[in-house]
Amino acid sequence: MNPRWTRKTHRWLGVIAAFWLILLAVTGVLLQHAEDWGLDKKPVRSAWLLSLHGLTPTAWVYNQISGSESDPVKVQQFGQRIFRLPVSNRQWLDLPARPLVVFSSGKSPDNQHLWLVFSSEIWQLSPSGELINQWDAFNGLPAPIKHTSLDNNALILSTPDGPFAFNLATGQLAEAPPTARNNAKSRPLRLLAPQKIPGMLVNDRISQNLLSWQKVIFSWHAGLLGTWWLNDLAAIALTYLAFSGIWLFFRKNRKQCKTRENRA
Repeated sequence: MNPRWTRKTHRWLGVIAAFWLILLAVTGVLLQHAEDWGLDKKPVRSAWLLSLHGLTPTAWVYNQISGSESDPVKVQQFGQRIFRLPVSNRQWLDLPARPLVVFSSGKSPDNQHLWLVFSSEIWQLSPSGELINQWDAFNGLPAPIKHTSLDNNALILSTPDGPFAFNLATGQLAEAPPTARNNAKSRPLRLLAPQKIPGMLVNDRISQNLLSWQKVIFSWHAGLLGTWWLNDLAAIALTYLAFSGIWLFFRKNRKQCKTRENRA
């Protein structure tokens, strides 16, 4: 090994690795006191950071079958698994998945209930956006639900086991009547197919409980977000620093010993 080249690379790699160690130390201290300083509850409101964490906001728009079509329902989506529905009082309702269809029932706007149909669940929301009823496999609901249509006061569910009629008034499930089977297109819910709209702005309400600064700091500390290569480079640099430091240390001691022997 060339001593001069080894000494130079040792010095510069030490400077570069020092910045990584400072980042590691600072983020470690922040994580240690994240709960004390409220970093676990403080939401990130930066659209750039949300996008960097795979939480680019989009919306799925559902035109209601009843009510005003000019006021559609928008289900906010973040990443692949986070879905939220805007409800009253500037609140958001967390959803288990993206709904297949969304429609409302009721004669007056103040008495309209919102219905959300998922592949394995059906939700009923009050006019104020509160979840008041929920049906799933424990209630005998067949799954997966592929298509839906309305027949009078019943929701026709198309499943691999055949069509079923879900009574919106009683919540009872029964076999679909022949008229509904043959005329399922009378009031189809296929018009409620959502449309993906990218590039929506993020505000304080939407980002609430979505991404905290604690999670961001942890991703920096752990080398996530595609920065694993930085940790690998830092590990290689530290390994080189250790070996080159040991080599330079023993070489210097050996050189000093030879100088003393020559003087003696």
